[in-house]
Amino acid sequence: MKATSARLTDAAMAYVKKKNLTAVSVDTPEMACCGVADVMSATVSKGLPKKDPVVYKKCDDRGVAIYYPYYTQVEGDCIIIDAEKILGITRLFVANGVMEI
Repeated sequence: MKATSARLTDAAMAYVKKKNLTAVSVDTPEMACCGVADVMSATVSKGLPKKDPVVYKKCDDRGVAIYYPYYTQVEGDCIIIDAEKILGITRLFVANGVMEI
């Protein structure tokens, strides 16, 4: 189902506040070699979208602007952005993303 809103988990919000970010953006999916769009766990960049600004919608969650492509497919209708820490590096990702159709 296409996303109609977005929110940050508590872990993601803590990371965003620690880094003093006011905006994050879900990266547009890349096309794989077979012509199938990249999948699930799409990454989230810090700041405003850097490419294709016309395909983004804006949503606010507790004072943080979240930009996401209008065609993002997720379980449910809300994009859930979470944070994970691996080897001391924290990254934001879409926790409930599904394969682009």
